[in-house]
Amino acid sequence: MKYLFILLAALMVACQPKPKEESAAMKEAREVHQRMTEVASATKNLIEAEIARVQPKIQPFIDAGDTLMAEKMQAIAGKLAELRDKLQAWEKNVVAVPGEDAHDHAHGEGHDHSHASNPTEGMSDDQVLEIQKSLEEEINTLSMSLTELQNEVANADTTQTQP
Repeated sequence: MKYLFILLAALMVACQPKPKEESAAMKEAREVHQRMTEVASATKNLIEAEIARVQPKIQPFIDAGDTLMAEKMQAIAGKLAELRDKLQAWEKNVVAVPGEDAHDHAHGEGHDHSHASNPTEGMSDDQVLEIQKSLEEEINTLSMSLTELQNEVANADTTQTQP
């Protein structure tokens, strides 16, 4: 009887389906997702820091009668707010890579996507990768826009006549 139990246990283990090895496309999709999450988190933090840096500069220019610099700073603040809105819209479009339950970010940080349903269900690994690459391209474009705005702020800082 003891041998029958061991034989049955060995047979059950041997008959278990082998876990499907992840494709190269899915591995790359996970890597892309991780990279874009990091870029999004950094971009979000930098946008908020730039807004906090620019907004307080507006009133002193107004008070000093330097309407040109005040308008310049207001325009930059507006562009930063617009960029923040674009980032929030991007976050709503981010989808998880199938099978990805845990993330390296806290909820509300980095990006926001629904865990309730997976829009990539039924897609091929290559299609999932293409979605992740497209999202990464979008966040990189937003990040480059932020760099341009940071340069605008730096240029305004060097040409300012603030009292």
